[in-house]
Amino acid sequence: MAPRRTGSLLSALAAAGLAALALDACRSFVGGAAAARRGALVARPVGLDYLLRRGPKNADPPLVDISSAKGATVEITFKKRPFGINRYAPGKDGNGAMVMDIKDKSRYPGDPQGQAVVAGVKVGWIV
Repeated sequence: MAPRRTGSLLSALAAAGLAALALDACRSFVGGAAAARRGALVARPVGLDYLLRRGPKNADPPLVDISSAKGATVEITFKKRPFGINRYAPGKDGNGAMVMDIKDKSRYPGDPQGQAVVAGVKVGWIV
């Protein structure tokens, strides 16, 4: 009887080991833990040219207080992205923004990047 218990104990340990390997292989096959190990969640740095064109400028105002904005309101609906607002200054507490730069013209009828110009958006507007 004693040899039979040893054999069943060894087979149980072997089965548990194979189950653990299969479970790990399934998780890495789908891409869950293996993707994080390869560095997929690391932010990619942007180039200097991008920062010079789209980054903050010295002349940008400090955080804009959206609640103090005055003037007429205009409702504009953009149909698709990108809609032509190149740069904006963020508002306080992450609410709203001030338009800092827009595309200067629409290149052709239906140009998605010309939507802001066609709709009449101006630099300095609060969105």
